Amino acid sequence: MRFLPDLVQLLIVLERTDPPVWRRVHVSFFTKLGGLHRVIQAVMGWDGLGPHRFILQGDIYERVAPGEALDAQRERNWRLDSAFYPGDWLTYAYGAPDERLHRIVREEYVDGVQHWRYPRCVAGAGASPPGSAQPFDVARVNRRLWRAKGIKAQ
Repeated sequence: MRFLPDLVQLLIVLERTDPPVWRRVHVSFFTKLGGLHRVIQAVMGWDGLGPHRFILQGDIYERVAPGEALDAQRERNWRLDSAFYPGDWLTYAYGAPDERLHRIVREEYVDGVQHWRYPRCVAGAGASPPGSAQPFDVARVNRRLWRAKGIKAQ
């Protein structure tokens, strides 16, 4: 029997920031990219008002070319488990005109903890949005995440 993981640990890194800004989150590996967009917005402290796009490295079914961005309709139906093919990372771009690039890295599969709520931020560093006066606080990030509209807690 083949083991199918339920949760995956993702590292979300806001590129070109000093000091580094990153978050480590646990989400279902079967989350749709539209749901991941809402998770990223919550854990990174974005307001959700700017445009966004996911840029993939490719696709096992050749539905996208390497470096192609998904439109909102396709993103709603694209599962995280197929978004990482052929590598272990993808790019999330947010905002305009100053687009912020995030590298989303699949780190490992994890076991859930009974009575924990998911998705869940488990670690991080750096104020986000950059320039914010509030330093990273995992409890505050998780409260924001669990209050965010459209995120299904498991």
